[in-house]
Amino acid sequence: MVRHVLAVGTPFSPSHRLWTELPKWGLGWDEWMEGVGTALLNSSRSDTHPPYNVVKGENGHTTVEVAVAGYDPERIRVVVSGKTLTVSCAAETDTREYTVRGMTRRPWVKHWTLGEWTRVVGARLRNGVLELELVTETPGTPEPQEIPVVRS
Repeated sequence: MVRHVLAVGTPFSPSHRLWTELPKWGLGWDEWMEGVGTALLNSSRSDTHPPYNVVKGENGHTTVEVAVAGYDPERIRVVVSGKTLTVSCAAETDTREYTVRGMTRRPWVKHWTLGEWTRVVGARLRNGVLELELVTETPGTPEPQEIPVVRS
């Protein structure tokens, strides 16, 4: 397993000034900061199975292509829970005896964190590739809102 060390003094170090100064100029960034930390920790995993592509389309559309050739489509699950997209495939029972076994059919799980305005709108299996359709719809800029000061 490959492990990445977060060097002290770099922007990715938990003790870096960036992380201590952020609360002074921004409110509500806690969830974002937690997500960055999780992404940094998870990036050290060498999770490459199955391979996948992320294809940027037009007008906020994105397609995630996951190579699933040889896997039983009935065992593949796509679940969105909160801001997490999870794609998994359960283990198959295979009692055949192999002379050579070069293709793996092991169980696997992939997780992606969805952006605040991103939603999964569809999934289809075509030619051994699972295609997940995502759309990001950024809302317009809200009008300035004056907050009344109430005497107590």
